[in-house]
Amino acid sequence: MDGQVMANGQQGNIALATVIEFSIQRTYHELMILSELLPRKTDMERKIEIVQFAHRTRQLFVRLLALVKWAKNGCKIDKCMAISNYLDQQARLYIDTADGLSKLARNTLVQARLPAFSIPVAVDVLTSGTYPRLPTCIRDKIIPPDAITPEEEASTLKRLTQIIEYRLVTSDIPRAFKQLTAYDGRVKLLVDKEFSATLTVMGDYATLPWRLLGIDILVEDLDSRDGKPLVHEMQISYLHTLVQSRLVDTETPLYELYTVLHAFCQSLQLEVLYSQVQKMMHEQLNSYVNIEKYIPCKRLLISYWRPKVSSVLPQYQNFLPAIYKIDIHVDETDVYKPLRISHTPTSVKSSSVQLPFSLKSNQLSVEKILLETIHAWSYVRLGELKQTLEQMNIATDFDITDLPPTLTFKVIKPCMDTEFVRISIDCQLGTFTVSLTQLSYECKVLTDLQQHLNLPSEQQNNSTIKELLFKLKLWMGLERCRSSIQYVRTACHNSLPLIHSDQHPLSKFGANVLYVKVPLQETLYVVVVVNVTPSEPLTLKHKFYLLPVKPCTYSGDTTTADVSKVYLKPGALSRLDSNALIQANCVHSLMEVDAEAEEVERQRSKESCYFVSQLISVVSQCEMRAEFVLLAEHLWKEGIHHQGLQEEQGGAPCKLTLIRMPSLNGEADELLSVLLQATIRIDMETMKWVVEFIFSKDPVGEDATSSHQCIFTYDIRQVHDAATTVTSLLRDWRGMVKLYNLCVQYNQVFSTLSHPVSLYQFNYKSLQLSYGPSRNYLVIITWQDKKHSGEAKDCRYDIKFTMCRTTHGESSQNPHNITAHFLELLINRPNTSLAQFMQVLCETVTPLAAIQQLPEIAAFGLQHSSKVVPQPVFTILVHSPTYIKIGYRQCYVIDIILCENNRVMVKDGAYGLFDTQGGYATYTPAPGLKAFLTQYEDSDPRLLARSTLLAEEEHPPTPSNLPGLDTLDALLGPPTRPSPHRQDPSPKPTFQGSVNSPTVAPSPLGGFGSPLDIQMTSPALPMNSPANIPAPSPSSNILAASPGLLYHPQGTPQGLDSGTGFPNPSPKSSWLNSPAAAASSNYTLSPRAAGISQTSSSPRTDQLAGRRVAARSTYNVPTFLSHSSLAKMLSSKPISRADNAAEQFSPTRCCPLERFLGSAQLKRHLSKILGNDIKDKITLVTSGVETGTISWIAESLQYKVFMNNTSQGLQLSVTHSQDQSQPNVMWTSEELSLLERFFVQRVACAPYKQNNMLSFCRMTATPAKIIKDFIRIIRKQLFPDLNTLWRVEWCLTLPRDTSRRIEKSDRLETGIGAMIVQSNKILYVLKFIRNSGTESQGDMMQFSAPFVYEIGSDVTQLADKTSSNRPDSSFTLPINQILQNIRQQQANYQQQHMTAVYASCQEICSRLVLPTNLI
Repeated sequence: MDGQVMANGQQGNIALATVIEFSIQRTYHELMILSELLPRKTDMERKIEIVQFAHRTRQLFVRLLALVKWAKNGCKIDKCMAISNYLDQQARLYIDTADGLSKLARNTLVQARLPAFSIPVAVDVLTSGTYPRLPTCIRDKIIPPDAITPEEEASTLKRLTQIIEYRLVTSDIPRAFKQLTAYDGRVKLLVDKEFSATLTVMGDYATLPWRLLGIDILVEDLDSRDGKPLVHEMQISYLHTLVQSRLVDTETPLYELYTVLHAFCQSLQLEVLYSQVQKMMHEQLNSYVNIEKYIPCKRLLISYWRPKVSSVLPQYQNFLPAIYKIDIHVDETDVYKPLRISHTPTSVKSSSVQLPFSLKSNQLSVEKILLETIHAWSYVRLGELKQTLEQMNIATDFDITDLPPTLTFKVIKPCMDTEFVRISIDCQLGTFTVSLTQLSYECKVLTDLQQHLNLPSEQQNNSTIKELLFKLKLWMGLERCRSSIQYVRTACHNSLPLIHSDQHPLSKFGANVLYVKVPLQETLYVVVVVNVTPSEPLTLKHKFYLLPVKPCTYSGDTTTADVSKVYLKPGALSRLDSNALIQANCVHSLMEVDAEAEEVERQRSKESCYFVSQLISVVSQCEMRAEFVLLAEHLWKEGIHHQGLQEEQGGAPCKLTLIRMPSLNGEADELLSVLLQATIRIDMETMKWVVEFIFSKDPVGEDATSSHQCIFTYDIRQVHDAATTVTSLLRDWRGMVKLYNLCVQYNQVFSTLSHPVSLYQFNYKSLQLSYGPSRNYLVIITWQDKKHSGEAKDCRYDIKFTMCRTTHGESSQNPHNITAHFLELLINRPNTSLAQFMQVLCETVTPLAAIQQLPEIAAFGLQHSSKVVPQPVFTILVHSPTYIKIGYRQCYVIDIILCENNRVMVKDGAYGLFDTQGGYATYTPAPGLKAFLTQYEDSDPRLLARSTLLAEEEHPPTPSNLPGLDTLDALLGPPTRPSPHRQDPSPKPTFQGSVNSPTVAPSPLGGFGSPLDIQMTSPALPMNSPANIPAPSPSSNILAASPGLLYHPQGTPQGLDSGTGFPNPSPKSSWLNSPAAAASSNYTLSPRAAGISQTSSSPRTDQLAGRRVAARSTYNVPTFLSHSSLAKMLSSKPISRADNAAEQFSPTRCCPLERFLGSAQLKRHLSKILGNDIKDKITLVTSGVETGTISWIAESLQYKVFMNNTSQGLQLSVTHSQDQSQPNVMWTSEELSLLERFFVQRVACAPYKQNNMLSFCRMTATPAKIIKDFIRIIRKQLFPDLNTLWRVEWCLTLPRDTSRRIEKSDRLETGIGAMIVQSNKILYVLKFIRNSGTESQGDMMQFSAPFVYEIGSDVTQLADKTSSNRPDSSFTLPINQILQNIRQQQANYQQQHMTAVYASCQEICSRLVLPTNLI
């Protein structure tokens, strides 16, 4: 590189990259030197050196920077430099030329002289063009003579070819040369696969010898050498010399040529075969092939079928097979023959088998020779074995196949292809191998047969072979049974741990036995015995026996037996007639036989040769009949009569026909009257019980001519579980009876129902009724048993609510899922009819559908607390089918009681009906609730009179004859504990201390906890102390409801005292664990309510109680609403223009109830904020303010927050303050209206977050100039400018993606107030949204940025602790740059009466550009 740089330097230029590289290398070199030298110097010297190094480096790179800037115009300079260099080069050429001519003239030409020229030579060259004066000896010795012409060459070769042909005709030629070819003055002698030689003669004299031109050895070793030449060139050269010498000195030159080359090729062939055997022994057959003897150029002796007995075949330790050998040698009698092959042994009895006796020239492979020899000997040995087996008459269809030779035959008929016995010869060992086609595991019979066949001939016994083949037949028969039994879900065993005497019939069967377990039966086995008949030795015969067993212990010699093993004791052995079991008209299938009796042979039906269909039929019939017998016994025990086991028509399986079902104390009489048939069958595919009931008519009466079918299925279990199946059948029968009676009731009262109810479906398993205004709600009634005992107390109706169809705008959930638990208790009451139950459903479906619309999604920031957790808006607590409590954010609670005639009763649930001290401790009375409910109240004066009547506490409730308020007291009775429909994820409050008596659950529609508005406490009675009050229900935070009833038009209902109307502690109550028992035993009536005079009470006590009652009656007067009014109050959809006017400024739509309760809670929380959080920065106004209005003054502005009577929401009024102590700041009407509008749209709006109110109030307590800037931000938020890059929103609560970005935000959680004022700093959060007309709302790019404003210095900075390399901090650098520019132009913004709060917002909206990869 240095040379290149110097060369470039001489030319006057250098590359810029080289300059930069040198500069960097120099800087790095100096830095390394400093790192080594500075530690040795003092501190002052180190500082001086570092400063000097920094100065030098800075100067260097400053010059380099100037050079780079100057290089921008380098193209023009390069052109000028190129022109200048070209002109300089031309000038140098002129100067060099002048200097050279001057030197030539002054020095060289002065001393120049000419030699003496050779004139004769020049004349010869110029005239003749040659130089004839050279000596002739040079021409004679160096210049070759002229070559002959092609015509002369062709004629010479033709003549030479004729001479060679003449010589061949007149000479004696060996007969091995079968191919002689004369061409181009030469002749080629060829012996195929050995050699080829090319000869010629040097003249036409007969005495001239043959001249050998070339030799080619054609012997190849394709197995070992991969076609490479076997003879080296030096060997070829030696052969060429040897043969040429023989051609000169003999009278028969061609014979000498053949003798020498043929002997060499045969020796080469023997060497090739020898090497192949060595390779084979080394790689494959080291233990089975051996070289017995090898004489080079003469003989190769190979032995095969020589196993190593000790390691390869230990079973042949007493047997060493005969030695088989192959001798490959040269035929000395005839030199013209190829290599000969001799075999040991030499005798072959079969004339059809031929062994190889000569080595073919094209098969120089010892592997092929061995394969042909082994193949021939295999045929010989298999043929001898075939003759031996044919003489035994034990098998048939003998055949010897080829490649490899295999003897196949049949031992049974009929026989599959996979059952042929195959005997082959092992190519390596030379032993017999016996196998079955496709047998994947070892068979002992085949192993024994193979070992016997491999014994020496003098040790073999034909009787032993015959016996082994007989055992093989029986084994194949058992194998067929094992394969067939795989299609049945059971197991088979070759043996069982049976303990029996020698006299038992099992002892006579021997080893050819198979035990098949009857499916699903632990103590029944089918014994399969396989045998052959003497008349048909190739035909198998199967016999079947039924063997019952039972577990037992071993009682014999314990020294040889395993005592821990489970043994079985066999019972009586029964012969099974397979033909009788298969036939359909046979009634019994088990026939006892005596062990000594003569066997009765039956004609067997034709079966598959491999699949034993008789075994499958026998096992299936045993299984099915055993199940039927056990089931029939349990049916008789349970009182279900049947006709016994019967056969189906057409050979179908058995069946049980039931002739009598239980009447269930008369409940099933109507169903039994229409029952035509009941049948029990078994589905063999699924192995299940199928019970079919056929009824004569439809209970609804729609189709009285056709029959109706009902099917039940039960799993087939073990033997001991048949009682479970019968119990399940009785349970389903009881359910059919219950549902049929309900359906009959519906049919009877269908015409009298006043509500739209229709039968959707009845299938004897469930009753489905559709109801509702459009009949789109569905109730499914089924009968369920909680236990399997079958007792009545464990059985009950189970109901499920769903939708049969959904119209547009409706919910996909049935609203009765809210009260499903209590409705299930209602329908299971003894005195409840289906008509009454459906009346309750129809009366309550509309208000419950309205309640179902209340939002239940949890949100952050709803409550102001140190720990921000998501909280639901509404929580629904169900006390009865007609009494529901709706909790709002654990602050307010509303009681809704469902009445008849499309009416509901609504009141504040924070007051207890018997509480005289103002309500529960954990719930707050909602101020103004009565006025809010009055907007939706019906104008019926009778309902208003009833509301006043319910508020009176001086007298117990009396019956009322007002229309539309009739109750179903006979239908609904004592309630159960309340059940919350929706779970609140936040901790729920519980009532403690201040509650002196439980809230009675009012239910004018029925009687589930009807309210008793009677004072139940008395200071003089100790029973009413807090210690005697029962604890709240564990499933709810509301106390258990009292079982009282409100009105009783039909008289005092059962369970109430006729004198007082209070619960009667009678043991007749059907719910022993219900709160009714606790209420009746723990609560005592006040003397005033019971009509008893109280002498111990003082006048002051009466006055206090009267004032509490008066105050309580003012707030807790119930309000009656119609269903449409309730739906209007709970629906978030605008119904009319007047209703929608309240939501014209609200971006989030909510129901009127949520708007009212949320506004009330915000107003309550506003008082806490003004009294605690910002009390030092504002002035509260208490005088001259209307009732219900909260007012405060801050920064010359007076704020008034009040409830709007029209929209029932909070509204803000901002005016100039008249307080002279406040600073005089000019405010425009537009600014004040923006504050009021923002308060309605963003603060006091759904979901009514308390932290929104907190942030807004903190903003009002800041200096006036900051308030003006926030008003400007509010203007940009409410009226966005689409011409800017971004639009802005002021975040009142801390977003999720911002809480982790703020510095020191360990205590700042998502959802807290995003406006924090501490000393001289203000933290606020702005959200920026990109303006784009093409992107949807979900695709718009947006981010939230936290800012910190310092009031004293008027500086705004980004409160971001994230690093710049994180993906969520991509906007940090651009915003910081904008904020830095604002600080530089701070004076300009102050002249516009603008702080850095709005200036930063305006500049970001106008100038912020993010990186392209984030857009």
